[in-house]
Amino acid sequence: MFTKIAFFSALVAVGYAGFLPVVGKYSESQDYYAPAHYEFNYGVQDPHTGDHKIQHEVREGDVVKGSYSVAEPDGTLRTVHYTADDHNGFNAVVEKSGEPVYPAPAPAKLAYAAPAKLAYSAPAYYHSRPFLQYTYSSQTNKMFSKVLAIAAFVAVAHAGYYEPASSYASVSAPVVAHAAPAVYAAPAVAKYAAPLVAKYAAPAAQDYYAPAHYEFNYGVQDPHTGDHKSQHEVREGDVVKGSYSVAEPDGTLRTVHYTADPHNGFNAVVEKSGEPVHPAPAPAAKLVVAAPKYVAAAPAHSSPYYYHH
Repeated sequence: MFTKIAFFSALVAVGYAGFLPVVGKYSESQDYYAPAHYEFNYGVQDPHTGDHKIQHEVREGDVVKGSYSVAEPDGTLRTVHYTADDHNGFNAVVEKSGEPVYPAPAPAKLAYAAPAKLAYSAPAYYHSRPFLQYTYSSQTNKMFSKVLAIAAFVAVAHAGYYEPASSYASVSAPVVAHAAPAVYAAPAVAKYAAPLVAKYAAPAAQDYYAPAHYEFNYGVQDPHTGDHKSQHEVREGDVVKGSYSVAEPDGTLRTVHYTADPHNGFNAVVEKSGEPVHPAPAPAAKLVVAAPKYVAAAPAHSSPYYYHH
């Protein structure tokens, strides 16, 4: 703390001794209507982002001159030289240098989804085993007893105890019933049609580097709104020529003839025809003051006054 106090005291002493300049307040009148004079320039060179540009401008009163350049995405350099003054207005000359480089277009790839595969289950078949069914009844039991009795008599007859009988009763064999095996029809097998495969025609080849050729023109003549303009342009490869005209609000006609090509860049010539017409200011409205009216008041008459003694 003592060191800070000592340092501050030393600064105060030096100030009083006159070694440090004293900052005073002063006022200076500024002329806001003096002609402007300035000059500036700047530049950007950024290889990381590809931003390359510069500008320089000088002004002497109402005359401005300057130029700027910008690196285009196709690798060329666009340079613009411009001037501006009260007499000629704004004029610019555009130059383009370098050869444009266009990346080759990548072929378009079409992705097709594979058709979905359908899973089919094998049909199930059912087989039944044949079976025999024997039906026994009380009648069968009685018949079987008779057969056994006849067999016993035959045995006795053969043994010599009985003489063979002259007639025999007919015996029917036991009835055996067989049920037919159950037959099951095979299940119907579902048939599915094959999925349709969409066919796409290959895109037609397009030449992106063919020279451009076109021509157009149009015009507007609208007396209701006062919109009068026209334009015509022709392009043959990298050479462009054209012109346009616009009716100015003051009644004159501004016509611009322009050309553009890789060697000379953009050039324009501005012509102005006709006489400017400025509407006369409307006269100020006259103030009408009404004359004062005077009204005379009627004299007041009182009835005579009589005094009687």
